[in-house]
Order: sequence, then C-alpha cells, then structure tokens
Amino acid sequence: MTKIAWIADIEKAFLNIALQPEDAEAIRFLWSTEPSKIGSPLIVYKWLRVPFGMSPSPFLLRAAVNKHLKSVYSRYPETVDQLMENLYVDDYLGGADEVETAKTREPETNILFSEAQLNMRSYATNSEELRQHLEEKGLENQAVGLLSPSLDKQQKVLGIRWDTGSDTLQFEPSTIVQAAEEIGEKITKRKILSISSRIFDPLGFLAPTVLLLKIIYQQLWEKDVDWDEVAPEEIQKSWKAVMKGVINFNQLKIPRWVGFGKDIVVAELHVFGDASEDAYGAVAYVRLQRENEKPFTTFLVSKTKVAPLPKRKVTLPRLELLSSLLAVRLGEAVRKALHIEKWRVTYWSDSLVTLGWIRGDANRWKPFVRNQVETIQGVSEKNWWKHCPGVQNPADLASRGGPAQALVDSQLCWHGPEWLIEEEDNWPDSTPEKQDPSIQEAIDAESRGAVVNITAAVAMPTEPIDWDLEFVSTWNRFLWSRAWMLRFSNRSRKRTRDPGVGLTEAIKVKDKVIRVV
Repeated sequence: MTKIAWIADIEKAFLNIALQPEDAEAIRFLWSTEPSKIGSPLIVYKWLRVPFGMSPSPFLLRAAVNKHLKSVYSRYPETVDQLMENLYVDDYLGGADEVETAKTREPETNILFSEAQLNMRSYATNSEELRQHLEEKGLENQAVGLLSPSLDKQQKVLGIRWDTGSDTLQFEPSTIVQAAEEIGEKITKRKILSISSRIFDPLGFLAPTVLLLKIIYQQLWEKDVDWDEVAPEEIQKSWKAVMKGVINFNQLKIPRWVGFGKDIVVAELHVFGDASEDAYGAVAYVRLQRENEKPFTTFLVSKTKVAPLPKRKVTLPRLELLSSLLAVRLGEAVRKALHIEKWRVTYWSDSLVTLGWIRGDANRWKPFVRNQVETIQGVSEKNWWKHCPGVQNPADLASRGGPAQALVDSQLCWHGPEWLIEEEDNWPDSTPEKQDPSIQEAIDAESRGAVVNITAAVAMPTEPIDWDLEFVSTWNRFLWSRAWMLRFSNRSRKRTRDPGVGLTEAIKVKDKVIRVV
C-alpha cells in the first residue's frame, strides 16, 4: 500500500539464537570421526544454536525477536510496529510513503537488531534515492543467498519475483514448463501434482489458470486414480494444454503499488463473486480517486475454490451463495491486513437469487442457506450488496477457469468493469424491485415451512404426600433426593427420557412440601 518499499533479511538468523543447555540435549546427531572411511567410529554432537529446518525453529526465532522488540518499543514505537507486522521468519518487508521516513526507519531497524546481536542486511528497494542512501552506508545487496536470487534488479519477495526497477511483480515459469515437457510418456497423478504445485500464487494473480489445475486434481480423485497410475487420456490432454500455456505468464507485469497515498480523496474496496457448476471465486479491487481526477481501479487479490462433491447435490444458486460468502471473507481479510476498515466496501453478485437471500431475514431460509446468510450478514450490511450483470462480472473467469493467455489479455480481470471508474450514478441499478416470477420462485424454494407450536395443560388430581423430614440433614439434600424419586416415577410411566434433575423439578418438590397439588 506504500509508494516506497524495501526488503531485507536477518543474516544467519537461526544460528544467532542460542538454545538452553537442557534443550540442546534433545537435538543430538551422529557424525563420523573420519567421513572418508566406511565404518569409522561415530561421535555424538549436539546443537547449541537453533538449527535451520526443524519444525519449531521459526517459532523459536520469532519468539526471541518479539521479546526483544517489545523490550525496546518505547524508544522506536513506529518502527517496532512495522517490524512486528511485516517480519516473516527472517525476511523484512518495509514500506513508507516518503523517502525521509524510509531513511529514518533503516537506521532504527539496524540499531534494534544489532542490540540483539542480529544483523539486518541485503536491502533492496524500488526508490532510487533510498537505494543511493543504502549504497552510501554499504547496506544495499550486501549478500544474496541461494534462497533469494536476484538478477538485473529482480528480487524474490516471499517467493514472488519483484522487479525493483519497474516496481512490478513478475513470473518466470520457464522451469515449470520445462519440467512439464520433460515428464515423459507416463503421466501419473503423482507427476501431475508434483509439477503443477510449483506454481506459487498466494495472492491469486494467476487464479483462473490455477483453477483449471484444481479441477484436474478433483477429477483425478473422482476417478479414484492411484498415485503412480497413468492418468486418463482426456485428463492428460487437458493438463498438457494448461501447462503449455503457462509460459505466457512471463508477459505479466503487475504493479506492486496500487496507487494509494495522502492525495487520495476517495478510497473504496469492491469485491465480486461468481460461480459455475465446477467452481466459485471472488476478486477484489481498489477504487481510488485523486482530487479533480477520474477514479481508477486496480486488481488486489482473488480466491477460487472447486465445487464440493458430489456436485449434483449442490445447486447453482447455492454455489452462487458460496461465492458471496467467499467474497465477504476475502473482503474482511483484505480490510484487516491493509488496515482499511474505514473504507467503503461494496460486494457484487450477478445472482438475483443470492441477493434475495442476503437481503432477506436469515431465519426465513432452510439450514444451508440460513447458515451462509447469517455469516454474510454478520460482517456486511444488506445495503453493501449490489447486482452486477453477468457478462460484466470480473469474477466469471475466476469461477470457470481460463488459459494463461486469456488471463494475460483480460482487461476485465485486471481492472474490473469499465463502469466502475464512472460516477456511481452510472453503475448498474441494484434497487430491489418486483422480481421476475422465476427468480422469486427460486428464492422462495429455500424458505422454511411454517412452524406452529401448540402447548396444552392438563390438571391431574393428586393426593397429599407425607415426607419424612426427620431423616434429612439439609434442605437442599431433601429437595434433590425427592426430585430423583419423582424422576424415577415419571420415567416408569412413560417411554421417553428427559435430562437429569433440573431446578424446575426441585421447585415442584418444594411445592409438594408446602401443599401437594
């Protein structure tokens, strides 16, 4: 969200965290005294520092860093807040709207970590002025490890390639395409999953194409194909076609900065949802406007899911409702992650049936619809929901899937519908009016039947009961013992069993003591 961004990492982060002596005893390993000789005696070593690669290692590192940052919070509160939120294991992703702020954060960060005997290094940034500042201090790209390769001003930010020169996020799929071409004639389920899973896309930039692979995964499971069994011919053809087109992702250059800054006078979040018989998805955009300028939109994030199995049991209107639920959850995640809770939010769906459910009373619907509507209404207002024509819904490709080239060329996917940059008066009319009979019929199909509760009271004549109070030590014990007796009597006369003794029954016992009714 910030105009200026930079990355850095902690040098040998894990090995700079010492273990307690008693914990070191649990991390022992064997080592040959003479590795060049087979059968040489073995010696036992133990780790005195946190080793890289163990499951608890990231937690131990973060716990140690958090403890140190909290201890120095009063000195550099803003820098510590940013570190606490944007430190991922040993990678630091920083940002600022102005260069001077960035120049202040850099020395404060280095001081904080040096006090903990940690070295923050390998800075890279999209700002030329900040880059020169880092070079003067000898901090820019001090070292580049094998896990974070850089090439011609390109860095990897948590697995995504970032070109600092153009400040764009890019993809290099050549190694994935090569692996798919060299797979051989025996294309098994294991090989398909192994190669397809190499596409790393946490923000959903490639969601429509990745969705096609998800659908193929689901088809393999539906057909009960074993791991090392050759996939059916039609699935092989589909998978090869998708992987062949993946090379087109190298054409993508996605702006890292969405354009938000202090000069923005209108900031909105728009989330679209859509569904097909095979899957459903949601896409989020930011709509920003500077003073005396026309609004502009930018793709932010997307999410897709395949339809649950068996598909014949989940109707298309229900899948549309699930896409709206996914849209709400995606919108809430974006608002919290970017701290934009005060922005105006609008959710869009091309299903009038779904909008009818959301705008209605949740208790009116059958359990499945009611549960989803309750969740949706719990985090959004009814007037946040609007209707979008199906052909103009950017989530359509995210719900059906599409080849890589179609995604690269789709202006609708990357910027949303054209009317979104117009004034609100030019948006599609979402005023609830009299529905088409077929639409209203589909809405009412999920209505619950009317429930009528009838209560009848019958007076039964009884005889007074003599209670032996001299044999009871306390009043409460007397009440509960007689209540259990009444419970036994009631169960003896009827087949159904109620829960254990309750307060109301104890009161009835009390009533019989005073006057048996």
